Amino acid sequence: MNDLEKEVVGEPAKKRIQEIFREKKALIHIERALAANRDVLLEIDKGGHKNVDKASLELFRYIYNDTVQLIDMISTDRDILSNTVDVYMTAISNNLAMTVNKLTAWGSLILIPTFIASIYGMNFAHQPELKWQYGYPFALGLMVLSAVILYSYFKKKKYI
Repeated sequence: MNDLEKEVVGEPAKKRIQEIFREKKALIHIERALAANRDVLLEIDKGGHKNVDKASLELFRYIYNDTVQLIDMISTDRDILSNTVDVYMTAISNNLAMTVNKLTAWGSLILIPTFIASIYGMNFAHQPELKWQYGYPFALGLMVLSAVILYSYFKKKKYI
């Protein structure tokens, strides 16, 4: 169980979550079997069976206590596995968030230069930069500058 927990925290994988659910299912079956045994042992302890002598009754009490402890341990293990599933889901959610951040950053790098190109591609009659000798290099420079600024910002934020 500890190995499963470490693997899920380190690098979540679909195979690990299937193993966790398999383990939880096995623990449920074991717990149900032990609960039935616990009930039988409790009846014996209450004196429900006349054929059990005092020495055997003491042994049945030990077995009952061990069964209760096993049920508690299984319950604890199921809680640990449930928490491991929560950690898995959190790790998957964090990975998804980072992927979305990266995709958004790369999309933003293209957004501003595309906006600038669309403005200059409108072919309005009264655009002052169209008659300007440096209008074309200015527009290209503005596109490159905006992409560089965004790239450095996203690099600093570790989105790229």
